[in-house]
Amino acid sequence: VYRQFTIMALVRYFSKLGKTVKIKDLELLPPQESSLFKGICRLAYTTTTSSKTFIFLEELLPIGGERFITDIQSSNLGILVMDQKRDTCGSELTFSFAHLTNQEFLAAYHVSRLTPEEQIEAIEEHVVQPH
Repeated sequence: VYRQFTIMALVRYFSKLGKTVKIKDLELLPPQESSLFKGICRLAYTTTTSSKTFIFLEELLPIGGERFITDIQSSNLGILVMDQKRDTCGSELTFSFAHLTNQEFLAAYHVSRLTPEEQIEAIEEHVVQPH
């Protein structure tokens, strides 16, 4: 279900650009979008493992560098929601996923694309130890 939801979001994104794209596999996106999609999946993993539901613009830097920040501001592939968080000091650009379950799916998708060794490392790093 979440794979289909993600594919539908991507198809809608391409449609808004006037492009007709049939996506059968998330691994077969056009190169530029594929790179951004992988970064968004990495972002989903990072935010999920840190129990965050939104992320500030400056927090994107360690995830994908300056290029990722530039790319995500111009195109979030219809997967992320951009918002302004306001407080007494002003406002800041933030990003979040449309739904927590989609964020969790993309995080799991990211882990599924790691090598077996990286998967074990990722799981061991985030396993909650019993008290």
